[in-house]
Amino acid sequence: MNVTNEILLKDFDEENPPLLRIFDDGTTFLLFEEFPPENEKLTDEQIDDFEEELSAFCGVKVVREDRELFVIYSNEDEVINKVISFLS
Repeated sequence: MNVTNEILLKDFDEENPPLLRIFDDGTTFLLFEEFPPENEKLTDEQIDDFEEELSAFCGVKVVREDRELFVIYSNEDEVINKVISFLS
């Protein structure tokens, strides 16, 4: 499992941007400095059901591994762009 790309999402939060770490095994990690973020860009409902909301939006399985790590079961460009759009 090797990292093929990393994308810092400064549009979501300039001070503590989440990071997309894309792997060659077909997965992507969405890493937050802290979750829930304090920037108020996500609603309470989105925070409470974040992995379900992101999964529905992107059309792929998303699993919360721990407080700040979400595993997205895809590394396809289309899915990555949807994650970026969801967090914009």
